[in-house]
Amino acid sequence: MRSPPLIYCACARISFYMKLIAEIIDELGGEYKNSFTVCPGRLAYFKNVRAVAELSPEKITLVCGGYTVDVNGAGLTVREYYRGDMAVEGDVFGVAVQRGESGRLFRKRGADGREGKE
Repeated sequence: MRSPPLIYCACARISFYMKLIAEIIDELGGEYKNSFTVCPGRLAYFKNVRAVAELSPEKITLVCGGYTVDVNGAGLTVREYYRGDMAVEGDVFGVAVQRGESGRLFRKRGADGREGKE
């Protein structure tokens, strides 16, 4: 078990890096609340996760605000989830982002199989 000073140092370091990433994204004109960070082969960190649409060791599909994010890799697991922030651990080798319909978690399909309005 880690001692409290080591845990505090780790939390302070993570907080520093998250603030730095937020500043960089803001400078580039991006939107921090829907951002993600990937360390290939190890870990991916996502903000504003609203739902998990698919979960397997090879692929995880997340609904993040108006986006759908596909994480591809090997041995993928959800390491942590707290208040919309999710850490995915494993051999991450690909991330694909698609813009979804604003404000909806899932698209509704009609009896004929085509997408319809709710």
